[in-house]
Amino acid sequence: MIVAPSAQEVPPAQAAPADWFVDVSAPWGVDFRHRNGGGGEKHFPEIMSGGVAVLDYDGDGARDLFFAQGAPFPGCPTEGVDFRDRLLRRAGGRFVDVTDAAGCSTPRYTLSALAPDWDGDGDPDLVLCEFGGVSLLRNDGGRFVDATGASGLAESGWPQCAAAADFDQDGDLDLYVGHYVVYDPQAALWCGEREKGPDYRSYCHPDEYPPEADRLWENVGGGRFVDATARAGMAGALGKCLGLLPFDAEGDGDVDLYVANDSTPNFLWRNDGALRFTEVGLDAGCAVSGRGLAQASMGVDGADIDLDGDIDVVCTNLALEPNALYRNDGDGFFSERGLESGLGEPSLIWVGFGARFLDVDRDGLEELFVVNGHVVDTIERTHGGQSFAQPSHLYLNRGRGRFRLAGPEAGAWLQERRVARALASLDLEDDGDLDLVVVENHGRASLLRNDAPTRGGWIGFELVGADANRAAIGARVTLTAGGVRQLREVRGTCSYDSFVDLRALFGLGAASTVDAVEVRWPRGGLTRIEAPEAGRYHVVVEPAEGERSRR
Repeated sequence: MIVAPSAQEVPPAQAAPADWFVDVSAPWGVDFRHRNGGGGEKHFPEIMSGGVAVLDYDGDGARDLFFAQGAPFPGCPTEGVDFRDRLLRRAGGRFVDVTDAAGCSTPRYTLSALAPDWDGDGDPDLVLCEFGGVSLLRNDGGRFVDATGASGLAESGWPQCAAAADFDQDGDLDLYVGHYVVYDPQAALWCGEREKGPDYRSYCHPDEYPPEADRLWENVGGGRFVDATARAGMAGALGKCLGLLPFDAEGDGDVDLYVANDSTPNFLWRNDGALRFTEVGLDAGCAVSGRGLAQASMGVDGADIDLDGDIDVVCTNLALEPNALYRNDGDGFFSERGLESGLGEPSLIWVGFGARFLDVDRDGLEELFVVNGHVVDTIERTHGGQSFAQPSHLYLNRGRGRFRLAGPEAGAWLQERRVARALASLDLEDDGDLDLVVVENHGRASLLRNDAPTRGGWIGFELVGADANRAAIGARVTLTAGGVRQLREVRGTCSYDSFVDLRALFGLGAASTVDAVEVRWPRGGLTRIEAPEAGRYHVVVEPAEGERSRR
């Protein structure tokens, strides 16, 4: 059981008690401010940056926060500006900066971070996607050491995000690196309305640049990776990746991969086993809009929104391209239901980035939280009715795959306008509801405590794998309570430039007890738990190879 902090350790809220989400950044010591490094030349990476990862880097049971920071492009003021990634350690009821002590202070232009245990030694490491390459930082007992060179992983260009999963089911975590576009700062284009003067220069549309190829890296043990892109059947597929979702699309026990691409069709890589994939996005019905058009997809997440036992997928899109909901019809086929679900129309004039499904009120149905912010900083001059900074949205799950946009009851924070990018979830106080971390592009981070009125109890699970995949990324947890079956997957990578709390958390709704929980481990074994106690987290350890029951 993970022990929650005492009441004396938890700082008081600084907002009206009616708010469902309360900004507690200041009392909790979260003071990170993102810098995009802009110097007036409108370099494309500036507007796409702002990431965060949730991890327990020191193994004390409390979730820590790693913030991805930019770096200065030519002309950017640097005096007095902190251009370091930041690692904030949870210490009681506050976060404290341990960046230097933990060895994370090397300057780089970090776009996103994820925190898998890629060397299988029991603590989370870091994978940093940077403009110019990828760094692997190995966690050596709470201090990070750059192990990129020894790993064999050689990346360049614009890797925007990455996903770690045991794609070949050999017990360790492989790495898919999603690339955006080919961009050379020395040959940057001038986009916007030049005839109106320099104030009308804007960031370019991705159509102005060719796509850059994604890559798949196989973990071969010993902290080493080899490029398996061609062998896996993934070479030659060119998108413009901004979001990744490793999930089991067909329920067949292996990890597939959804790739959210910007202005090109999205990919669904079906895992055919033995590290072979087939791209089936168009055939499966989840590559384009309901009208058959490619959209500018940014954020992505997946959940069983309708309690039918499979994972549905949401993608956030550009303004005038409503957010898409791909309902899983079974066996890995999807139908686009954004408008019918109630998610499409309210999103029409906004630019969606981070997206996260979470059971806000513990009624047993997962809501959707979306943060918005435009990519054209001159939009208010050129397109009346649109804005650069935008409000965030909370969509309440009404059941049967239908949502409605929450009103003022969700709190003042959602009404305020921001240029938001990353959105990650964690259970800040270990009290059974998910809180949120949001990063603004060239703005501050917000830590949002979930104070929504609850409609039921809760139960959570922290999984410990028996192989090198110690966090059991790729596992499925199915809970039965009150005649209702709920599903969660352990994945980490989702949303936009985000890595989330890996624990599986369930709201129980009207049920007072849990009948049973079944864990399907990444390599196929099953663990069944009868009538676990509600109201706390349970640590579930995967049986050793000879003791595993098979599915």
